Amino acid sequence: MSKRLSLVVVVVALSGQLFAGGVMEMSTKKQGGSAALAERIYAQGGKLRVDQLNAQGAPQTTVLFQNNEILMVSHSDRKFHRINEATLQQLGEQMQKASAAMQQLEQQMANMPPEQRAMMEKMMKGRMPGMAGMGSKPLAIRVEAAGPGSWESYSCKNYNVYVGDEKTQEVCAVPPGQIKGSEEFLEAARNMAKFFEKFKEAMQMPAFANLAKSPVEVVGQMDGFPVHTTEFQNGNPEGERFLSSAKEESLSDDTFAPPAGYKEEKMAMGRGGSR
Repeated sequence: MSKRLSLVVVVVALSGQLFAGGVMEMSTKKQGGSAALAERIYAQGGKLRVDQLNAQGAPQTTVLFQNNEILMVSHSDRKFHRINEATLQQLGEQMQKASAAMQQLEQQMANMPPEQRAMMEKMMKGRMPGMAGMGSKPLAIRVEAAGPGSWESYSCKNYNVYVGDEKTQEVCAVPPGQIKGSEEFLEAARNMAKFFEKFKEAMQMPAFANLAKSPVEVVGQMDGFPVHTTEFQNGNPEGERFLSSAKEESLSDDTFAPPAGYKEEKMAMGRGGSR
């Protein structure tokens, strides 16, 4: 083999390593229940795809992120929403106006007789379910280190996650070098977390409830990939989320795009966040 050909082979091999992506599968288990595959994660070159899976293991919804833009894909109706900086800025402004209007209405209701106030509250709940809580600030998410630990064959760093004063998660995070493809996920997840940070006002909207629950929100505050998470509700363990498999794989650009034939639907302030 000539030196020139050898150099080409080395470059191609290195290129494959540099641009190899990661594919990780996460399972969930409720207290007393059996484990079920719940999520499939693809990451490569700063791009991220998270599939929420149905009982048959097929994607039900998908979140795509790249170039400071999120696509929320619904496979049941073959549609997707695009969320970029312009979208979130517009929705954030609408949120501020709606919040101010809600606070003004609550002040007016405070001076109403109890019967009239109860009637107004019932009417608001029925007609504007997405408006509830707009006047209040969201509870802060806090991550605290909890010392070394282990899960299965992994040695990890433990973290406790709090929403306000309530502990919601215990997380076992493993150095990324121990999980194939996890470096790609962590890079993309931290970029996505920075994107969220700029638009906290808009992220209070009900349409983004699933995004707010995403592990992306806390990954940037941890040193490693979360291989095991215990979920808590009202101080009691509710279930688990854990790594089922991980592999490196070169992914095509199509992996991070909506399937052909899916239609874009504009985001709006109405119920469910779309129209």
